[in-house]
Amino acid sequence: MSNDWERPSSPPPAAPPAGPSAGPPAGRPLAPPSAAPPPQWPAVGAPGYAPRGGYVVARTPSTNGMAIASFVTSILWLYGIGSILAIVFGAIAIRQINASNGWSTGKGFAIAGLVIGIVSLSALVAFVVFLVALAGSGP
Repeated sequence: MSNDWERPSSPPPAAPPAGPSAGPPAGRPLAPPSAAPPPQWPAVGAPGYAPRGGYVVARTPSTNGMAIASFVTSILWLYGIGSILAIVFGAIAIRQINASNGWSTGKGFAIAGLVIGIVSLSALVAFVVFLVALAGSGP
């Protein structure tokens, strides 16, 4: 059995001299014959595919870091400093979330931090006022 891609046992016949009209050398084909045509890419706008104007990037909304910071600092009271930071971070976070057009979440964290900060700061102020009133009413 002879394979078309094996080396011939005798040297190939001499090629005709190269000239302006010289084509491929006579003899064996340069590429193996194939029964199937080469694969092709589907045409743009092929049936079942809608043409697009550009790439679509899938992006998921992320939680706002200031909202988380507001919630955490409202829980960590730190003698009133955490309450003040929670109020500031909560206000900034709500403003950023509203301006993000839905790409930032965490409004619940921001509101919770803001409310807890306001309640704990008002409790601190009420406690200080009570202590001052108690000290002023002494003998």
